Amino acid sequence: MWTLGQRLKELRKEANLTQQELSEGIVTRAYISQIEKGLVQPSYETLKLLAERLNCSVENLFVEPENKVLQLSETKRKIKMAESFVESGKFEQASKVILSVSQSLSERWLTGPEKGVYLWIKGKLLEKERSWETAAKYYSQSKELLSDGSHSRALVRTIDSLGYTYLQLDKNYDALSTLNEALGLLAKETIGGILQISVYLNIGIAHGKIGEFYSAIRLLQEAKDLNEATGYLYKQGQILMSLGVCYRNVNQLHDAEASYRKALSFFEMTADLENAAGTKTNLGVLYGVLQQYEQSIQFLSSAIAAYERLQLQTRQQNAKLELAKTLVQCQRYEEAKQLCRELIAQSPVREKHAILAHRCIADIACFEQNYEKALESYLLSLRYLKEHGFVAELKETYGKVADIYFAKEDYQTAAHYYRLGKEC
Repeated sequence: MWTLGQRLKELRKEANLTQQELSEGIVTRAYISQIEKGLVQPSYETLKLLAERLNCSVENLFVEPENKVLQLSETKRKIKMAESFVESGKFEQASKVILSVSQSLSERWLTGPEKGVYLWIKGKLLEKERSWETAAKYYSQSKELLSDGSHSRALVRTIDSLGYTYLQLDKNYDALSTLNEALGLLAKETIGGILQISVYLNIGIAHGKIGEFYSAIRLLQEAKDLNEATGYLYKQGQILMSLGVCYRNVNQLHDAEASYRKALSFFEMTADLENAAGTKTNLGVLYGVLQQYEQSIQFLSSAIAAYERLQLQTRQQNAKLELAKTLVQCQRYEEAKQLCRELIAQSPVREKHAILAHRCIADIACFEQNYEKALESYLLSLRYLKEHGFVAELKETYGKVADIYFAKEDYQTAAHYYRLGKEC
């Protein structure tokens, strides 16, 4: 049978207070001891003061004591269940389990590795909502809690997730440093399977994002070989699409096409509509480079329609911009201008898509030999490219402005813009 004294003792220990600290200025330490032993019944006024010290209500002093051991055991069981759901891609079920944990008082009792796994699960659920910054915070806390050396697989999994999140935030050097740590732990702890494939995939993407395409190809090929050797086919589509991007950047265009085509087949087979649309965008860009304009237009138009259905506006804008570039290449200027106007109308003037749309309009004006209009649009885009630090686009645009001034025989101004381009 529970007593007021048992409840007071439980709340005092949760507040990390000694009997002396709880009694200070209210009653004596001995009186607190007597209450906890059930030897005295304090007045309401005393209970009120004690409740204030414990940061709870008087009513809470009469709640039956919680079986902390039993509740903590049940919480750990739920975390294991949620972990299993996340690893098998059942995020909705995982979310329900974690919600029940977060609503219980036992959440605050979690410590060490159990809390590290709990925070990793919360990070994975935030990934699904594209809340990358908050997910990264949870992963960082999880990493700290798992770094005691006894939970190496869970630690590598958390570090891999943190590296992936940094990639989504375009913190590419942070991602590379983090994933190198995961790669070192893989070798040290001889960890294989899906986790090894995931680390190779993410570190390959990180190398590609900082322009180290040959090392990226090597790492991605390693992920692909591991996939095929084990029969997992874990994220096979993403591996193939990333390989395609790297092959395109080192001008191995037919290898890029083959990788993209295989990736698209994989995404369509698994009904991954978003990644299928992304692969179609990449194929559209590639066919533009290969001057196969009809195929380029077909794939980009299909990607735009898919993104509209998925309500992914930023991705749709990117595909529209690539389509406008292809239309310029095949001299369908009016259609390209219409697309650019749509992008400018849909985006604030300082956003990248609007800036590059202005630059595309400038390119068209150049082809039409309307150099004053071209300069107006180039100079507008230059202002915002410089503001946002888009170095590659800035360098290219300086060159285009310089070319116009050179054609106008204004060699001094042309030299000025050529110099600015070299200084980027």
